[in-house]
This record gives sequence, structure tokens and C-alpha cells, in this order.
Amino acid sequence: MGEPPGYVILGRGRWAGRMRPIIGGESRSVVSIEETRQRPSESESAYVARLAETTKASAAQIAWLCVTPGPHVTLMVQAAIEAGLHVIVEKPWYGSSRDTKRLQELARAKRRVIAIHYEYCVLAEVEKWRAGFVEINASPRSISSLTDNRSSSAL
Repeated sequence: MGEPPGYVILGRGRWAGRMRPIIGGESRSVVSIEETRQRPSESESAYVARLAETTKASAAQIAWLCVTPGPHVTLMVQAAIEAGLHVIVEKPWYGSSRDTKRLQELARAKRRVIAIHYEYCVLAEVEKWRAGFVEINASPRSISSLTDNRSSSAL
């Protein structure tokens, strides 16, 4: 089996700081690119080229965009795909229909995947579920023994 894919996190806020140890905790290499804002004098094409070069230099296979929603996100997705990376963006997706179709075609042509991550909306609930799941698996009773104890009066 090959090595797991490496990640590059684009962003510097609280969510980027939260995702880094989560991804790293899954035995994935993680690097961060914190300077993701378009410079005032930078054209869109120069911005995309700069981010593409930076993400490619990270040697990652997956870019995780941990930035606030806005028009910059479609440019960041484009840059990551042009660099040859798969992309995970946070919801909500505000890209126009035209931009979305253009990015889908680019991803398809480069054989890359774009995904929208939404777990942060239910992160507290997911963490509770995971904790309960770990407790059940750690106890002598397995999930199958719990389901075997259901009432079967209808049979």
C-alpha cells in the first residue's frame, strides 16, 4: 500500500488551526499556506498563478481551503486544480453557476476532484457521536450484541 496523500491547508484562521491537527491525527502530512489573500495590485491571473505555484511546491496531493466564503474561493480552487491537486472547500459554496461549471470542467480535464466539506456545521454532534462510538467499541458489549437484544415480538 502506498503512502497516504499529503494535504496543504490554505488559510490562517481558527478553522485552519482546527483542521491541521485533525488531518495530522489521521497520519497525513500537513503543510499550511497562510498568505492566501490576493494582493491589492495583483491581477486575478497573477493571483491564481502565485497560488498554483505555492500549492504545487507544497508537494501535497489535496488542498483544503479553510477561508471565508467569497469570490476568492473560485480562484483558489482554480489555482489548486491547475497545480494538480484535489480540492476540498468549506461550505457554503458561493460560486456562480458559470464559475462552478468552469471549475468542474477543469477538474474533469485534470482528473481532479472538488469536494465541499460541511462537517463543521455539526462538529459538536459528530464529536459526541465519535466519543459514544469509541465507548461502545471499548466496552465488552459490541454493537451486534446491542442489536441482538432488540425486542422481536413482531416475529
